[in-house]
Amino acid sequence: MAQDWARLIAELQGAGTKPEVWVHLAGLDLSTGAAPLETRAAAQEARAAVLMAWLQACARSTLHPGCWIVGAQAGLQLLPEPLRPTRSVADGTDRLRDAALWGLTRVAMQEFAELRLRWIDLTDPLPCGPNAAVLAREMLDPDAEDEVLLSVAGRFVPRMDVAPELPTSVETAAANAVPTRVQLDFYAPGSFRNLLWRRDAQRAAEPLQSGELEIEVRAAGLNFRDVMYALGLLPDEAVEDGFCGTE
Repeated sequence: MAQDWARLIAELQGAGTKPEVWVHLAGLDLSTGAAPLETRAAAQEARAAVLMAWLQACARSTLHPGCWIVGAQAGLQLLPEPLRPTRSVADGTDRLRDAALWGLTRVAMQEFAELRLRWIDLTDPLPCGPNAAVLAREMLDPDAEDEVLLSVAGRFVPRMDVAPELPTSVETAAANAVPTRVQLDFYAPGSFRNLLWRRDAQRAAEPLQSGELEIEVRAAGLNFRDVMYALGLLPDEAVEDGFCGTE
């Protein structure tokens, strides 16, 4: 597929035409909500393959067009709570549609910094006519935002915020129990399905020593090196100084 894009780019440049904008709409299917999981996964893979082939073709050439990747309903849960739809799969809502493509786009924004990539999510993709008009206006008059959600209620962009404290009523007796020490391990590298939690019986039986401190971990950030190591793509020497936190 990348060769096809490269040939098209060469033909356009040979004719004296330089594409300024590329819009990814290929494979945008609004009927996947009721489809089997395998069909939905194949559709996401196909859309991602088109994007990757285009990016690779651009990287091999001197072409640096603006790239608009258009998805549908991947960011429903990022809308303000009153605007989040309550529709079910039977109503056509596919909450997994284009989620993988959005993730790939975020990675590509970092890996292909010479290109101007933007993500547009149509949270209410039907009817097509009004959405096409809104989409055209967004592309003709862009701003600095590179991730935009377009809905019938307006235009939204992702923002980081502090989540409110959970009500104390949701706390249970189990939450106050002495936690079991566990460690994340794998019995064979190569796939995330091989990851499992093991009870750390040795550490559980050992009291803290002088100079040791035990902390309760609520969240952790992973370096991509951790992912590669879990997949068996890196030797042990690559993590001998520790896993994440070096970037």
